Amino acid sequence: MGRCYFSVEYNHPEHPDNICAVDWDCWAKGRWVRSWRSDFQWHKEDEDGGHVGKLGFQAIVDKFGLNGLDHELTPENIEFMSPARLMAFRRQKGLPYRTILSDTLGDPSPAEEYD
Repeated sequence: MGRCYFSVEYNHPEHPDNICAVDWDCWAKGRWVRSWRSDFQWHKEDEDGGHVGKLGFQAIVDKFGLNGLDHELTPENIEFMSPARLMAFRRQKGLPYRTILSDTLGDPSPAEEYD
């Protein structure tokens, strides 16, 4: 399966040769799921069902500029917050507008387009 929809890439300290990501609406409808690429093939993270986990959570928080608000967010609730909803959360918290684009190769679309 190829990359789909909105993706946030991150580095995994235990797997430095792989590209890792959390993908919205790709592997499961309406949630973030972790994936990784080895060579040219993308794989869904099967460990613990691909839940966001600590690294995926931190990657989303960093990408959306929500550092300092992570006390209001958990890996469990952010897993079901779409990119558009995360942008709304930013606005709700009074954070300045920031263009946030998908890391999906060839499709750097804005977060607001993914509900």
